[in-house]
Amino acid sequence: MVSEFTVFGSCTCRDIFNSTINKNYKDYFHINPSGIRVSYISLMHPPVDYTEESLIIHPETKKNINFSNWIKQDLDKSFLNELKKNKSEYLIIDTYYDVNFGIIEFENKNYITNNLHIDKTEFYKNLNYKKVMTIQSNKNEYLKLWKENCNLFFNFLEKYCPDTKIILNPTRHVTNLIRADGTISEMGIYKKISEKYNPYRDLLDSHIIENFNVDVLYFDENTLASENSIWGASSLHYNTSYFMDVTKQLNEFIKRNKILDNANEKRLNNLFKKQNRNLLTFKIQLNNNEKINKIVHKFKQNNTYKNLLKNNNEITNNITELKDILTSNEYAFLNSINNSKLSQIKQLKLK
Repeated sequence: MVSEFTVFGSCTCRDIFNSTINKNYKDYFHINPSGIRVSYISLMHPPVDYTEESLIIHPETKKNINFSNWIKQDLDKSFLNELKKNKSEYLIIDTYYDVNFGIIEFENKNYITNNLHIDKTEFYKNLNYKKVMTIQSNKNEYLKLWKENCNLFFNFLEKYCPDTKIILNPTRHVTNLIRADGTISEMGIYKKISEKYNPYRDLLDSHIIENFNVDVLYFDENTLASENSIWGASSLHYNTSYFMDVTKQLNEFIKRNKILDNANEKRLNNLFKKQNRNLLTFKIQLNNNEKINKIVHKFKQNNTYKNLLKNNNEITNNITELKDILTSNEYAFLNSINNSKLSQIKQLKLK
């Protein structure tokens, strides 16, 4: 039986459900209508009136018609109704549009997404008191506004889609491109793009991870962009191996949730909740010695060596018992961080 998904995000999410790119996805997943080229800020504000003629982008090529339709979806805020209607099992989200596109503020504190080519429409030209705002140009004001509307979005999900499980896809602009002949090149322009946008994705993603109950896909920073992408070479158009890995991860999430939804698995549910602190650390990818040292230091302040060792052994046993419901990346991380703790705990005895 396939699982139902909805996407609220960029091509790195949507292409998981594109059979030209990810050939066998229909064996596992069904995709419902998705939210495309819409920012959190725009989505949580009222619909905006327009005429069809005012959104025409000339010349009326197929590409420009698509741009007009995406702008229309943003102005209608129609994605919220799609979410209520479909109530998918899973919603995959990312923060690409809020970082890369920004928003347009206009009269009476209304907001819409600063979509590509919207400035070529009569609608845009007729807006009063308009101001383009990005996180790069006005970090504090933008971040405050974004957090408020992100929180409203999750409140909406809790109210209208309480059974939908949320998965954050923390993709980033990559710097290396695999060419058609198999050679790999570091792209200077990709590096500049990464430096401009990726740090802000970290900020927004961390807010979601730290404040809401989401699963998080693991993103390998060594992921390659592909010259053979059907969309053309870009720092966000990945090699097919990325989509194979994401498919595996999604199936691991599905397997875990089926086990945890079983009423007879209360013990596993409790054990899994106990690991939430370490999993949160994994989710925001803070697997470095400084953070591990801080975690161990807190244990040191309140525990004897004997208690520390007992605690560590208990966690090790819990991790082993949870192996069937942890993703392969989570399992590897928890073992890694626990082994690091054990090593430092043993050093305490030698001092």
